[in-house]
Amino acid sequence: MLIDDDFSRRRSLFCVLCFAFGLSLIPGVGFALPNPAATMCDVLGYTIREEKCIFPDGTSCDQWAFWRGTCGQTYHICTLRGGSLEMDQKTPVCRIDDKLYVWRVERVSQSKQGEWTVVLHPHKSPRTS
Repeated sequence: MLIDDDFSRRRSLFCVLCFAFGLSLIPGVGFALPNPAATMCDVLGYTIREEKCIFPDGTSCDQWAFWRGTCGQTYHICTLRGGSLEMDQKTPVCRIDDKLYVWRVERVSQSKQGEWTVVLHPHKSPRTS
């Protein structure tokens, strides 16, 4: 049985590697995702310096704290869209008109360099799912 299990694992790994290699040959398909925290800072027009977002008023905070909404709330995508930042268990969420949203990085261009943006998506709370 040990030999069969080892063969199955190797065959599965080979299939995954072949699939990944095949995808790499298709123009516009890539595996690199940008840093979501830095992307949000950049997309919203703020300056990035040494892992910090610098806001128009000169204040700054850690990129990841900004992403989570624990710092720089005034400049956060949620607040800019008229929402308020909250926590749903351990997930930071945005409440707009009594609906909850999460923010994600999404690709907006299929070019090789790719352009990324941050968008709000409806949140599926574990409490209501």
